[in-house]
Amino acid sequence: MGMIRVVLGWAIAVFTTVVTGSVIQTQFNMASLTELGVEIGWGERLSATWHDLVNFTPAYALLVSIAFAIAWPIAGLLKRWLPDQRTMLFALAGFAAIWTMISIMNQALPVTGIAATRSLAGVLALSLCGAAAGWLYTRILPVSEYEANPA
Repeated sequence: MGMIRVVLGWAIAVFTTVVTGSVIQTQFNMASLTELGVEIGWGERLSATWHDLVNFTPAYALLVSIAFAIAWPIAGLLKRWLPDQRTMLFALAGFAAIWTMISIMNQALPVTGIAATRSLAGVLALSLCGAAAGWLYTRILPVSEYEANPA
C-alpha cells in the first residue's frame, strides 16, 4: 500500500502543477497580448485556457513528471539530515524542480519553450506551482511511523 500512495501522491502533485501551471501560463500570454492593445474578453480567455489545458498539458506533464521523479528522492535523502523539515524540503524540491526544468529548456531550445517564462514573474509563478505540489505531496503522504521513529 505504501508504494501505491507514493505513486498516487506523485501523480497528484504532477497533475496539480500541470493544471495550475497551464492556467497561469495562459493568463501570462493573455496579459502580454493585452499589453499590445489586443482586447480579450472572458470568453476568449476561457477558450484559450481550455485550449492550453488540452494541448499544452501533455508535454508539460511529461517534463514535470521527470523533474519531480528527480526532485522527490533528493528531498527524501535530505530529510534524513533535516527530519523536522519534511514539508519545507518537498516544497523547495518542487520549486527547484520546475525552476531547473525551465532553465534547462530556455538554455537548450532556440526559442522560449513556455512563453510565460520570458519574465522572472512567469518563472516564479510556475515554480510556485511546483512548491505547492511539494507541499501537497507531504499532505497526501503523511510521515509514516518509521519516519517518525527511525531506529
